[in-house]
Amino acid sequence: MNTDQNTSSTSNLPAISPGLAQVQEAVQFTNEQVLQPDVKPMGATAKVVADQAAAMMLQDVRSYLQSNEQVLTIATAKAIAMIMSQNPQEQQAGTKALEAIAQVQTSLPVFASAITTTAVEITTSFN
Repeated sequence: MNTDQNTSSTSNLPAISPGLAQVQEAVQFTNEQVLQPDVKPMGATAKVVADQAAAMMLQDVRSYLQSNEQVLTIATAKAIAMIMSQNPQEQQAGTKALEAIAQVQTSLPVFASAITTTAVEITTSFN
């Protein structure tokens, strides 16, 4: 075989460059020494996806609570204005509105807590 053609003696493939040989050695070292032989790629991927899903759930709860805060602030102001009016019917409607707002406000932490607990369960079940 002609030595000027930069081919190996065992095949018709071109010989690899020293740089490519170093890359191949690094990949082989990584596969043998760094990566564990029992690594399950799907398990690792599932953990990342589960963590991302849990983080998104918490962001959604945060957005939901912030939007409720904005709506309830306006509703509370309107109900207080109704209570302060001179009209007894409007005062009664304002009082009922404040009671309804109070019920919503007590249910929001329960909802947020349930979502947070679910998010934690999702992340811990993929460990």
